[in-house]
Amino acid sequence: MLRIALATALLLLGSLSAPVAHAEEATYRLPSETAFILNLDLQAVRKSEVGGRLLGVVVDKAIEKIAEKGNTDREAALKQVEDILGFNPLEEVKSITVSAVDYEEPENSLIAVVRLGKTTGNLEGLLLGLPEYAVADYEGQQIHSAAPEEGQTLYVAFVTEESGDRRILFSSQRDAVTNLLDQAAGKSVTGEGAADFTVEQSPNRLISLKVNKLPADAVEEGPPANIAKILKDASVSIDEADGRVGVNVALAAATEEQAEQLRQMAQGSIAMIQFAQTANPEDQDLKKISGMLKDAVASRDKTNVKVSMQLPAADLAAMIDEKLKDK
Repeated sequence: MLRIALATALLLLGSLSAPVAHAEEATYRLPSETAFILNLDLQAVRKSEVGGRLLGVVVDKAIEKIAEKGNTDREAALKQVEDILGFNPLEEVKSITVSAVDYEEPENSLIAVVRLGKTTGNLEGLLLGLPEYAVADYEGQQIHSAAPEEGQTLYVAFVTEESGDRRILFSSQRDAVTNLLDQAAGKSVTGEGAADFTVEQSPNRLISLKVNKLPADAVEEGPPANIAKILKDASVSIDEADGRVGVNVALAAATEEQAEQLRQMAQGSIAMIQFAQTANPEDQDLKKISGMLKDAVASRDKTNVKVSMQLPAADLAAMIDEKLKDK
């Protein structure tokens, strides 16, 4: 019963997912072959118009599933989750960061950092109810381990920051947890198995995605493969402030010539969409997309290319509401 209760509570916590929300950058010590890092700033999402709508949909669906399993209503289900966790995840969870070394089976290399307020609630105690639970000391910190599913061990550590805020580190790889603990303790990187990855942060940033390695099926053939041949890494970020949603894409190439190719491709694609709209003035979808891209800009600085656009938050929110009505 305790295992079922913990799984139910983690369902809501996980539904809110995947660095510090208001810093210039956040650094994570991860396996050197890390494919991607995804950061979701829930504090920024909650206060944003577009992000708040999407989060509300995700939370409602998660609570609905929990209510169905518990044969209860929405309010009672949310109260049960809060009682199980020992805190309200909608208020206490600040941000979630997830990464993995591949896209096909990311759960086998998943690393997650969950930033909370001043408490971890009942989570440390609930671990005791999981199969094959054990705890080991590592440099003055405790690493908990358990096997919630047969054949897969999960390693968890709880860290208290100088501010008193709590952080949960967990992964299916013990070394991944120890790397993050070493980083928290101020130890430098040793060996070739780990490296420090930096994700750029700024106020009002809802989500950041850094791609260090493209999915295998994206580099096999066609235009994505051509781009992958000259692309070193890429990142995407979404911000919302003053009624505008900013979408920023950053691409890094090996040479300035290749970077200029990427810039031209981006600028040409924007122009093609705008041309398609003028050729089909009755197409409402193209009209909306063209309107959103009218201020899009592609620029290059040596080997780096940036594509930026500013979208009206009210228009995006209206599109979300329209899509939800169709479901």
